[in-house]
Amino acid sequence: MVANRETNRQGFTLLETILIVGLLAGVYAYAVPQFGLFSGLERSSTLNRIAVDIRSAYDTAVLTGKVHRLVFNLSKGEYWLEVADRNNVHLGVAGQGRDLSKEEEEEQRLEFEESFSAYEDMLDNPVHDPESDKEIALITPLTAAKKRLVAPKWSVIKNLEWQKRTVGPQLALIAMQAEHHEQKQSVEDNDFDGDELQAYLYFFPEGYVERAVIHLVPLDGDTIDRNATPYTVRTKPHEGIATVVAGREELDV
Repeated sequence: MVANRETNRQGFTLLETILIVGLLAGVYAYAVPQFGLFSGLERSSTLNRIAVDIRSAYDTAVLTGKVHRLVFNLSKGEYWLEVADRNNVHLGVAGQGRDLSKEEEEEQRLEFEESFSAYEDMLDNPVHDPESDKEIALITPLTAAKKRLVAPKWSVIKNLEWQKRTVGPQLALIAMQAEHHEQKQSVEDNDFDGDELQAYLYFFPEGYVERAVIHLVPLDGDTIDRNATPYTVRTKPHEGIATVVAGREELDV
């Protein structure tokens, strides 16, 4: 009886081992395909966030009554929201073929100030008012329009809702074209001498976002996955929303 009990106990332990091995094999067989599923969910979440952020920027521009823009750093796969110090803004630079960097925008502002100061120095001396004993500076149509001619200053918005976003490590921004762009903004086609390429998407308080197309592709580690399906984000100007589709569309804005 004792021998039989020992035999049965050993047989039961062996059966447990077989069952555990079988369960583990099933778990691994189920878990391996889930890595692809997880990557797909993460990509979907990132794409949906871009669409939500576009709507949020649109609403912010309307509610605050100020011009905003999303800055897409195509080189790093990042984007953030900025607001202008006034609503009279210039979209792009004719003949430039791309958006100016923040450093170039500041250089442009300084050059304008220097040129305008030289113009103001050319004006006649102020007029003396004998009644008030004050000097009255001469005002010309050009000096009156100075604030509208100088480029605006842009400030990065940082609050609980807005921080710098990234599309990595699952996706990469490879191309974008908005209404004010004379040509496609692409990292691959870019001949910019600088280290980074940035493209702007403008939002206006009247309830309008530029018509734009943004292309993203999946990453396989640090390289673009050429076999994976690319994604396209397309804005709807008056609705202030963006649609996301699988498959690359032409940049026909």
